[in-house]
Amino acid sequence: MSKKGSNDAVRVMVRVRPFNAKEIRETHEAGAGELPFCTLSCPSDTLISCTNPENPEDVHNFPFDKVFWSMTQVESSIPFADQPDIFAVSGSPALDSAFDGYNGCIFAYGQTASGKTHTMMGQPDNAGIIPRLCQLMFDRINNERAASQGTDGVESTVAVSFLEIYNEKVLDLLAKTGKGHSFDKPLPVMTDPEKGPVVKGLTVTPVSSWAEVEAVLTHAQQNRSTASTLMNLESSRSHAIVQLSMTRAEIYGKVGNKEVRREKRSRINLVDLAGSEKVLKSGVTGANLKEAININQSLTCLGRVIDQLIQPKIGHIPYRDSVLTTLLSDSLGGNSRTTMFAALSPAAVNYEETMSTLRWASRARQVVNVVRVNMDPAQLMIQQLQAELLKYKEALFEGKITPELEAQAAQYGKEISQVLVANSAQAEAMIEQLARRGQQEEEELRQREARWDEERQRLLEKHARDLSVLRAEHRQLQDEQDRLQAEHLDLKRKGIIERFRRAGMAGQIEAQKLKQEEAQKRVVSEKMKGFVSRVREINMKNRLKDMEEQLTSSHAKVEELEAELARLRSSEGTTGGEEGSSGAAADSERVPEPPESRSSPAMDERTMNGEHRISSQQQLPCDMCMEHPGLFLCTFAPCCGAVLCKDCDADQHRGPKMAHHQRSCVYTAAGSRFCEFCGVRTPSVVCEGCDGAWFCTECNLLKHHTQKWAHHQWRELTEADWRARGVVAPAPVSSSAPRAVA
Repeated sequence: MSKKGSNDAVRVMVRVRPFNAKEIRETHEAGAGELPFCTLSCPSDTLISCTNPENPEDVHNFPFDKVFWSMTQVESSIPFADQPDIFAVSGSPALDSAFDGYNGCIFAYGQTASGKTHTMMGQPDNAGIIPRLCQLMFDRINNERAASQGTDGVESTVAVSFLEIYNEKVLDLLAKTGKGHSFDKPLPVMTDPEKGPVVKGLTVTPVSSWAEVEAVLTHAQQNRSTASTLMNLESSRSHAIVQLSMTRAEIYGKVGNKEVRREKRSRINLVDLAGSEKVLKSGVTGANLKEAININQSLTCLGRVIDQLIQPKIGHIPYRDSVLTTLLSDSLGGNSRTTMFAALSPAAVNYEETMSTLRWASRARQVVNVVRVNMDPAQLMIQQLQAELLKYKEALFEGKITPELEAQAAQYGKEISQVLVANSAQAEAMIEQLARRGQQEEEELRQREARWDEERQRLLEKHARDLSVLRAEHRQLQDEQDRLQAEHLDLKRKGIIERFRRAGMAGQIEAQKLKQEEAQKRVVSEKMKGFVSRVREINMKNRLKDMEEQLTSSHAKVEELEAELARLRSSEGTTGGEEGSSGAAADSERVPEPPESRSSPAMDERTMNGEHRISSQQQLPCDMCMEHPGLFLCTFAPCCGAVLCKDCDADQHRGPKMAHHQRSCVYTAAGSRFCEFCGVRTPSVVCEGCDGAWFCTECNLLKHHTQKWAHHQWRELTEADWRARGVVAPAPVSSSAPRAVA
């Protein structure tokens, strides 16, 4: 049989474990419910989806060769899978390949406390892959022995080894007597051209039954390195590898005294990897921290080997960067049928680690191994038998008799020629049998490869169908989401319109309230005006009373002065002459006049440039300074209808806070004949833009020379305007004021 190998992709399977007690307790203490959020779901038995707990729309799909759902707390679309189901899919095919002469490997990968050791070793009452595989191996060997009793058949021998990689050192678990690693000598790893990587000095224990294997595994498990962390009470602190070596000898018969047999050699690596862990989560320190660093470093090297295998780059594949990758060099990219288990935690707290494991497993699924049967080719044995047959013919025809032939003839009591003829016939029959066997093996190999190709093709088609179904469901969900968003926008738009309608009604209500407030302000203003008028009237009466008292006191003072003057005149006598008379006359001229006989510019009514100024008795005093006559009335409520003089009005309304107050002249009542701006001069024009106010020429220019009031239209007063106010028009005064101010 040809030594040419066949391509075989690494089979990757995932297993979802149930929530553990720690995850449930922490979720309950956080008040997030009875169970944690489940990030994993299985649309089919070859497809798994991982959902981001912080964003449920962020979903990642990963196709694998098989998906196992091993939790009962959350229902799934695929059936529950226990240890027997997992072994039937992974362990049994690996054992079949080992009986056919292929090397095999099964290893579990995942974060700490994800269920790797449970999958590989299991529990006493629920065994994992390693115990079940060993037990089934010896069951099949015993059945073969019973079937070939007394005839030529197949002889099988099995040997087992158990090692661990602790802190990048290979330790023999079958040779250890205690837990202390300081007294154990690390074993070197070597590479054999035919056998692959081997550990020099490793204990190899021959076993002939499952009971012996069970005893070996129990002893080794007691020596394995474990520790308690915050994430796992019994965390594996090393990578453990169980090696099963099986040799199957197929006996074809004898040619003379020589037995003709072919051996098939196979080796199965059953690997329980230590879990990757985050130091902050596991809380390890000291020696355990060093263990965690070495574990993560070796797993990182394993990831680099896989990346190099699926995407070859310049340089070699870094198998020797780690002891783990050196021992698994045949299992990844070499001569081995490899199955990988990705152990997953469904808890939301482990979402990042779960996604990392899924990505790592998805890359490992692209690794392709080159496998072949570990057996001497039939053509080589045929050549050996043909050489043996030629030797018999030479002995028969040329008389080249060997001591072996003489001993054989003496043993059977036959002549040498008869022995030579019988041996030649046996050799020819054996050559023919080997030729048929070689053809049969080649046909079996072709069928096996065709079956593998068919399985891979069927799996790819199934993945394509599952992904198409998921895409169709995603499109439906997207369409439904778009429809709901459109309905939401429509409802939102209607809600906005309704809010606008309500806002309009609210605006109307607010406007009505403002009108009511303005009406109330007007009422208050009118009341305040009446109050101010009454206060002003009282003030006027008080001032009048004070003036009368002053007048009375002035009359008394005048009388006293006149009496004093008469007394002085009488005391001077009659002989004063003209000089005395003239002096007395001068004194009489210097006597102050009574108040009512005196006049002042503020109280005289006189003509100034043809305009009239009213006396102070006809004007109201300023409410602010109480000294100057009031000229302007502020009609805005905060000023309470105050009457202000020109200076006080400028002080009060100069700033922007009160510049908007509306003010009018106090002489706007019927019968007034003065300018409504200054209250002093005679008006000459009327402005319709200022609500028909009358202005003198100077005030008109002062009011309308700015850009703000330049657009007002005004006209000169007529006789009709004066008659309408009930006042006799004054003498006409010429005005050179323009009609409009630019």
